[in-house]
Amino acid sequence: MAELNPVTAWLQPTGQTRAHTRAAPLGAMAPGSGHRISVKSGVLPGADPFGLLEPSGMQFKLQSGKAVLQGGAYQGAYPVIWYGDDPLVLADGDAQFDRIDSVVLRVYDTGYEAAASDRATIEILKGTPAAAPVAPALPAAPAVAIRLWDIRVRKGASAGTAIDWNLDVTDKRAWTVGVGGILPKDTSGVGGGYPGQYRDNGSGLDRWDGTGWAEVGAWKAYTPVWTAETTNPTLGDGTLEARYTRIGRTVHVRGYLLTGTTTGYGAGRWQFTLPLTASAVPGYQIGQVQLSGQFRYIGQLMVSPNTGAVTVYSPGPTGSALQLVTSTYPFTWGGGGQLLRFSMTYEAI
Repeated sequence: MAELNPVTAWLQPTGQTRAHTRAAPLGAMAPGSGHRISVKSGVLPGADPFGLLEPSGMQFKLQSGKAVLQGGAYQGAYPVIWYGDDPLVLADGDAQFDRIDSVVLRVYDTGYEAAASDRATIEILKGTPAAAPVAPALPAAPAVAIRLWDIRVRKGASAGTAIDWNLDVTDKRAWTVGVGGILPKDTSGVGGGYPGQYRDNGSGLDRWDGTGWAEVGAWKAYTPVWTAETTNPTLGDGTLEARYTRIGRTVHVRGYLLTGTTTGYGAGRWQFTLPLTASAVPGYQIGQVQLSGQFRYIGQLMVSPNTGAVTVYSPGPTGSALQLVTSTYPFTWGGGGQLLRFSMTYEAI
């Protein structure tokens, strides 16, 4: 198949105009993970850039779009613009096995590789037919390329028995934005460019911590430590679980203790550790607790400033003032099947 040629700035191919250079994506792009002066390769967000257009039979087009492709550390990045006019055609399927073809955006630079000319291309890399086919590898360095789409070409596929354009296509576009910009979510598997970068996950934001994406505000599990003033309790066959989420310095916590037949209740006032240390705000931060034995009691959690644990208070069975919860208050704990549910919102350091 003949290659298709987008325009890339600074390679000075025949036909590059000043208008092309002005239209190419320039600016402070998000840094890449490979080197201090590299940027993150990818497609610039917009109205479905490089999206599939007019798929029919074994051919399709790609919508116009812009991208930035990072070469080697000192090779620099190539801004590319594609105007999206010409069709691409897939080869017919194998007689015996399926294969996966990849649509890639590639830059050729004669200063770094043996190429016929300096140019950018959109190409179809033909995969190898197999019982369990995999996408073909991208060209090895110093070649510069990014994957846009993977297309499963089923055995026997041709213009008459064509691609299923709903089921056999996987979007592999990786995205890039300027420093501080929020990335769209993609399925390319490419990570963020720097710790603290954000991406849209469709319902909220993910944050890149340097090794992986974590949803901002997602609930996380943690196991509180249950202590008492004189002798610590023992959980035994009981259950103690909790979850929390942090948004800025605000932390929401919820959890429960379900006692078992071998649970020990210790001696003295009870405390449970927080997932994150509370701030040094004046006064006490307060949450709610429900205790269930023979009867139910509604009490409070209180956390002192700049501490990492909460103390449990409850009124007694006759509606008395709040008192510290212990192994014998507001009822004598034992026998299993008793519950302590808690929730609170507090300010972390």
